[in-house]
Amino acid sequence: MFEFNIKDVKEDRKLIICLRKIFSKKREETFILPKKGESVILLFSGGLDSVALFNYLCSVYEAIVYPIYVRSNLFDNAQFKSAKFFVNFFKRKYKKLVKDLTVVNQSFNFSFSSLTNLNRKFIKLLLNNLVKLNNSDEYLPIIISNPARLGFYGFIAYEYLLKIRYHNNASIKTILVGIVPEDRILRESNISVLLSINLTFCEILNDYSIQFYAPIDKKVNFFLQKEVLVKKAIQDCVPLYKSFSCVKNVWFHCGKCFNCLSRKKIFSILNYNDKTYYLSNSRFYNKTIKLLRCILKKNH
Repeated sequence: MFEFNIKDVKEDRKLIICLRKIFSKKREETFILPKKGESVILLFSGGLDSVALFNYLCSVYEAIVYPIYVRSNLFDNAQFKSAKFFVNFFKRKYKKLVKDLTVVNQSFNFSFSSLTNLNRKFIKLLLNNLVKLNNSDEYLPIIISNPARLGFYGFIAYEYLLKIRYHNNASIKTILVGIVPEDRILRESNISVLLSINLTFCEILNDYSIQFYAPIDKKVNFFLQKEVLVKKAIQDCVPLYKSFSCVKNVWFHCGKCFNCLSRKKIFSILNYNDKTYYLSNSRFYNKTIKLLRCILKKNH
């Protein structure tokens, strides 16, 4: 079974307390749950967690969802296809609760995934942000490839919120992102980061009604583990195998990255009939990779 020996990413509790106090003074609560029929914006990637959260918002909260997809790679075909498929699926399933998908293009100037092996070793020495796979010498970074990603995405959604507010006369104040408690090993996926970004939004227009959050906070009763979200989606007959989670491939699931392993694990726990095609299960693919590695070694 897929597991991590996690070197816990400990959040700055004093910072979180300070942030909570600021929001409590400005709007009574750190986060206020959406009421039935309330509009929310969802940063939607087409991945398993965001699809499951999308369903939960419509099925349980009966929220009106404005999905927004930030396209940072013109070759993200499978992910983009998944996002479009599920928006159409949920529009048929939940009718008026689901709005059209808004697509915004965004490029990044830096990515950890583009670094050479030498630089990766150097960064491993400098950054205390690695997680070790069990029974393996392999490490995975717990900082994502594009470290500023969530901030970019958040501000894009923030401007979209303002557009809806002032052009559609819609009462909307909440932006949600498909981060689950199990994502806590990622630096961006913690309470202090989300509240810090939210604070910036609020200060820009001195409007503290705006919320930017994810279901990872027990203190505000907005805590939805991956198993809860996925199980609900399965019960609601959502074809989760059509979602796209991989971070290493633009066409198929590699089957070996953190997202793929996490996906396979939760499907296994819930006895879900996973129809996902994983490259790691392909004999032809594995033989080709071995052959290429042999050729590269000989050339060196």
